[in-house]
Amino acid sequence: MILPSAQALLGFPLTVMMTKSFGDLPSGAQRIHLIALMSLMLAVILLIAPAAIHRLAFEGRDDPRLHAMGSRIIAAALLPLTCAIICDVWVALFKLQGADWSLMSEPC
Repeated sequence: MILPSAQALLGFPLTVMMTKSFGDLPSGAQRIHLIALMSLMLAVILLIAPAAIHRLAFEGRDDPRLHAMGSRIIAAALLPLTCAIICDVWVALFKLQGADWSLMSEPC
C-alpha cells in the first residue's frame, strides 16, 4: 500500500518543476524541492527492491530470510519518504505564507 502512494506522490514533484511558479521560487527553495524529489525516488526504489530480490535471489520461493530482509528494507524506505514529505510541505507552507525568501537566496 505504501508503494502506490509513493509512486503517486512522485508525480506531483515532477510536474511542479515544470510550472512557472516553481521558476519564481528562490534557488534555496528549489534545492529543498530537489532534495524532496531525490528522497522520494530513493523511497520508491527501496519499496520496489523486495519484489525484485524475491524474484531474482529467491527465485520466487517463500523464505523467512526474504521476509526479514524485506521488512527491514521497507522500514528503511520510510525515512526518505518522510524526508520528502517534510521538505515539500515546508516549501508549500512558506510559499503560501508569502514568507521572506531573501534568506533562502544567500549562499551557505
